[in-house]
Amino acid sequence: MKKRNSVIGFYLDFIKGRDWWFVWMAIGFSIIWPLDLVISPYLSKLFVDRISDTSNILWPFVGIIIIKVLMRLEEYGYKFVWSSFISSMQKRIRSKLFYHIHGHAEEFFNKASSGSLARRVVDVAENAEDLFNFGFYALLPFVIGAISTIFLTTTLSPLFGLLFFSWFCLHFTLGWFMARKNMDRQYKQAFALSNLMGKITDSFNNSFVAKVFSARKRESVYLQKYNSLESLAKKAAIRHLANIEFALGSVEIIFSLCSLGLLIYLRSLGQVTAGDFIMIYGLYNNFSNNIYWISGKANRNIQNIGASKEALDVILTTHSIKDNDDAKPLQVYKGAISFKHITHNYSTFKVLDDFNLEIKAGETVGIVGFSGSGKSTIVKLLLRMFEPDNGSVEIDGQNISHVKQKSLRKAIAVVTQDTSLFNRSVKENIGYGQVATKEEVTRAAKMAHATEFIGNLEGKYGFKVGEKGSKLSGGQKQRIAIARAFLKDAPIVVLDEATSALDAKTEAMINKSAMQLMENRTGIVIAHRLSAVVNLDRIVVMAEGKVMEEGTHKDLLKKKGLYKAMWENQFK
Repeated sequence: MKKRNSVIGFYLDFIKGRDWWFVWMAIGFSIIWPLDLVISPYLSKLFVDRISDTSNILWPFVGIIIIKVLMRLEEYGYKFVWSSFISSMQKRIRSKLFYHIHGHAEEFFNKASSGSLARRVVDVAENAEDLFNFGFYALLPFVIGAISTIFLTTTLSPLFGLLFFSWFCLHFTLGWFMARKNMDRQYKQAFALSNLMGKITDSFNNSFVAKVFSARKRESVYLQKYNSLESLAKKAAIRHLANIEFALGSVEIIFSLCSLGLLIYLRSLGQVTAGDFIMIYGLYNNFSNNIYWISGKANRNIQNIGASKEALDVILTTHSIKDNDDAKPLQVYKGAISFKHITHNYSTFKVLDDFNLEIKAGETVGIVGFSGSGKSTIVKLLLRMFEPDNGSVEIDGQNISHVKQKSLRKAIAVVTQDTSLFNRSVKENIGYGQVATKEEVTRAAKMAHATEFIGNLEGKYGFKVGEKGSKLSGGQKQRIAIARAFLKDAPIVVLDEATSALDAKTEAMINKSAMQLMENRTGIVIAHRLSAVVNLDRIVVMAEGKVMEEGTHKDLLKKKGLYKAMWENQFK
C-alpha cells in the first residue's frame, strides 16, 4: 500500500469509480445551504422595507418559507447520499489497512501492540467521516456563503464588503497558522493515546498473571505513567486550541464593533434603511455563528488529521520483507531443505554464526540445544519471518527469498509451543486457511486424536474456543493445531517445542499424532525434551549458533559429547 505525503492525499485515494457521483451529488446538495445564510437576510430586508405596502410583502415572506423547506430537503438528501458514500469508503479503508498490517514482518508486531494497532485502524477510518463531512458540508458551503455575503454587502456599501472580506481573510489566515502549529501537539497526543491503549491491552491479556501475583494495584500504578503522559499531551493540545479560539474570538469582537459603528454612521447619513440594518445584522449573525462553527469543525479535523498522520506513519511503514518483482511461486518437488552459511543477529548479539544444515527430502530431523542456541530462529528463517544477515535458505534448490511468501508458507505446516487459536469455532480453527468440508475437518481431528474431547464440548465443532483458545487445555489446543496441520497437508512439517509444556501422558499422545503427521513428509522437530526426538531419523545438536553434533540417538550417546550430557541431565 503506497504511503502518501499527506493525510488528505491518503483519503482521496479511496474515492473510486462511482464514488465521484456521490461526491458531486453531495456538493450539489451542499450548495443549497448558503441560500439560508445569504438570501434569508436579504428577503428579511425586503420584507421590512415594504412592510407598509401589504401588496408587496407576500413574496419575500413566501421566499423565506421556500428556503426553509429547501434546507430541510437538502439536509435529508445530503445525509441519504452521504450514508452510502462514507460507509463504503470506511469499509475499504479498514480492509486496506488491515491487509497491509498483515503484510508486515514479525519484527513489526514485536514493536507495536495489537490493541494500539486496532485502535489506529479504526481511528483512521472514522476520521474520514469528519474530514469529508467538513469539506462537503461545512467548508465548501461556507466559502460560497462568504463570497455571496461579501458581494451582497458590497452592493450596499463598498466599506461593508471590505470589512467582511478583511474579517474572512484575517480569521482564516490566523486560524490556519495557529492550527498548523497545533498539528504537532495533536500528533504527540495521538501517539501517547495509542501507547496507553497498548499498555491497557497488554495488562488485560496478562490478567491471570496479575491475579496470581496480587498485582491489581501494581498494574494501576504502572499504568499511571502512561496515563499521565497522555493526559499531559492532551492538556497541551486543548490549551493550544483554547488559544486559537480566544484569538479568533477577539477578531470577531473587533469586527462586530466595526460593523455596528459603520451601520450607525451610515444610518446617520441616511444611506441605509431599516431593512438594510436588518439585513446587515442577519448577515453578520449568520456569518459570525458559522465562522465560529466552522472554526470548531476545523480544530476537530486538525486533531483528527494529527491522529491519522500518527496512525499512518506507524501502519504504512514499508514492509521489511517483500516479494521481489520477479518472484515466482515455490515449487516443492521433494521437500529438501538447505541452510547455507547462515549468519543472523538480534540487535546486539549473534544468534547464528555460519550455520549450515542439509535436510533430505522425507527426512525427520530433531534440533536440540540449550536456550538461546538459535533453534527457533531457524524456523523463523525457514518461514521467512525475517531475512538472514548473510547466507541463504533453499527448498529443493530454490532460494526462498526469490519465491512468493504465500507459496512458501503454504508449503509448510507449523505447530508451536504457544498455540494461538482464534476466538472462533473449533471447526473454523481446524479449517483455518482452507476451504474445508465438515467431513474433512472431522477426518483431520480424528487423525490428531481430537475427536473424543471435541465430542464432549458444548456445540462440539461449533464450540467457540475463547481468546487464544482460553477455554481449552494446553493439550486440547495442541491437538487442534495438529489437526489444522493435517488438514493443510503441506509437504514440510515443523514442530517447534510442540509438547514442552504438556504432561507426560498428553505428550505421548501428541507425539504419536505428530509422528503420523510427519509420515512421508520432511519434518523438523525443535525440542528441549529429548524424548521428543529419540525416534527421528537424525538429531542435530546446536550451541552458540552452530551445529556441534549430529546423528541418530544411539550414535550421539556413543560419542559422549554434548548430546549425551544433555540426555544424562534430563534422565539421570
